[in-house]
Amino acid sequence: MFSSLFDTIIQIILQLTPYEALRASEAPKDVLRLLNERRGWAIDAYRSCFNINLPRNNSFSTLCTLVFLAMAEIMHLRYGRLSPTQLMRRVHATGYGNFAVMNAIPELGVVIVRIVEIFAMSDSPVIAASLALMGSLPAIGLPVFLHSVKTLSEIAFRPILQVVEFLQKWTRRFRNQEGGDESGASVVEDSPA
Repeated sequence: MFSSLFDTIIQIILQLTPYEALRASEAPKDVLRLLNERRGWAIDAYRSCFNINLPRNNSFSTLCTLVFLAMAEIMHLRYGRLSPTQLMRRVHATGYGNFAVMNAIPELGVVIVRIVEIFAMSDSPVIAASLALMGSLPAIGLPVFLHSVKTLSEIAFRPILQVVEFLQKWTRRFRNQEGGDESGASVVEDSPA
């Protein structure tokens, strides 16, 4: 059950990455453009954290923002200036999945920073956790929840189905012993009383 849940979580995380674009693309120039656009978005998002008029009394939130901003900028400097063929050589050497996850970390950091800010601004940890869960529900929480419900329902209903099958077999045997056919109709004529 847990391995299936983890497989689902990994698939959801890979959907948030450029994994499919890296694997399916036949044009390295398009991959380079896509990665540069995604990193540019992350860098702009981190810089916008300092433009929002929020109380900046949380040094941890500011520190997280700066760490993820530095990570995005370093990755942009490291990979954004490569030629398309050089980039694809690096992707092949690193592995598609590893490279995709590595490039998604700064993007996911934008969400992490926002969640840290929610916790910092909230007076109640319960309210903060509820708001953070609501924010992630459409993209991450809902698919994981639905998969968990499906898995649990399969596990829970398996014994119930076995009991129903047993009762059906028992009922058929009982009807056959009583002189009935499969449909339960009596083959013995009723005698007048």
